[in-house]
Amino acid sequence: MNYTAHHLCSISVADTSFSHTTYHSSTLPSGQIRYLQSQYAPPVQIQRFSDVYHAHYTHAAGRAKHVRTHAHINRLPAETLALIFWKSIDDPYGCPVERLMSVCSAWMTICMSTPQLWTKIRLSLTHWSSVPRRLYEMRNNYVFHHLSRSGILPMDVAIDLVPNANLSVDPRANVHLSQGVLQLLFNGDPIGKSSKHWRALTVSYDASTPRRLLDFVAWSLPSLQQLSLKGPSSSRLPVLDLPSLTALESVNGLVPPGVQPTQLTSLVLRDVDLCGDGVDLSQFENLTHLSLFKCTNDPQMRRVTLPKLTTLDVRTPLLMSLRFLILPQLSTLTAAFEDRCIQSVNTLRNLGGVKRLLFAEYEWPMTVCKRTEWGFSAYYDQPLEAMRLRPGIERLERLAYSCPLLEFMGGLPLAVSQMTRIIRPSRASWPGLRL
Repeated sequence: MNYTAHHLCSISVADTSFSHTTYHSSTLPSGQIRYLQSQYAPPVQIQRFSDVYHAHYTHAAGRAKHVRTHAHINRLPAETLALIFWKSIDDPYGCPVERLMSVCSAWMTICMSTPQLWTKIRLSLTHWSSVPRRLYEMRNNYVFHHLSRSGILPMDVAIDLVPNANLSVDPRANVHLSQGVLQLLFNGDPIGKSSKHWRALTVSYDASTPRRLLDFVAWSLPSLQQLSLKGPSSSRLPVLDLPSLTALESVNGLVPPGVQPTQLTSLVLRDVDLCGDGVDLSQFENLTHLSLFKCTNDPQMRRVTLPKLTTLDVRTPLLMSLRFLILPQLSTLTAAFEDRCIQSVNTLRNLGGVKRLLFAEYEWPMTVCKRTEWGFSAYYDQPLEAMRLRPGIERLERLAYSCPLLEFMGGLPLAVSQMTRIIRPSRASWPGLRL
């Protein structure tokens, strides 16, 4: 028997060189045993080597388990873990489930056994790299596993159809492969979970998006309740059949063809000129929630009455007059904590009936999309300081004294503390408010 076999068979458990040789060598222990057998080592020495290896392996495995058990990520309180996963489920821009799975094996087990985490899927199509066929297979697998792991729960789907002009791939190949992925997504085969089980849909497109991809939106969506359109014009969209639609988010304020304004109860307008973009708010008679983000208007606009509106959300960095809105049922008001936004809110006529006042961040959260090497999208929020002027005391005093029926204040802690300092000396003016 040569020196190498004799040396490996004569080591002891306390020999530190064995640990270095075993765990830092590319040779597997089974290969070392076969090598000893080829050198005609005695069975007793081979058994001894096997026992020593298993002893060190058991020690290393036990130490690794100890490290995993006492790691900081495993010592988080159950309440904190519940908040993390709950935030990922309810927040539309929450942490993707793939990122949660990559934290540790315990989190992966939670993700795999929680269908609610798989109810949101975001796809950026027409962003193919130089190997589109491989990406096509990866995206099909991505869609398949998302649909299968979500169970019978309704889906929230976000599709980005804005082409990437910087890629040198054939545009026809991009469209063809994107059609294949959308076909699987809308049909749900072989899972049987088609677009009939969708709850919310977000579509991003531009003037160069092929019409063949936009035609998928015209598929049967009987359960769809929320629709968000982020594009230059709704005239390029096909006629939609959405009998259950109640919430609409529009960037340009245009209602897609086939959608009746009277069926909507929630409306979100972004980057809309209420005078020049052809938006007639009087058509939305059944609105109960209205959000105005970065909107402008003409102070001489004719009055618009929304008899059922109870919640108004105003977050605009530009000064606008809201005197044209007649809201007899207004009870909840949300405003960005910024000087021009508070000044705009003070122009409302029906502040006397507001019972809940909420303040939002004065920094605009900008959603940034970062594409991975496989073409999938990772979304995260990046604060954009577009609103830096904090409201003056006189504007906050006017807002506070305009809401005598106020019962609750919440949102930004800085705003709540300033309003509390204004209200506390004249506490009797707000009998229903609890500070």
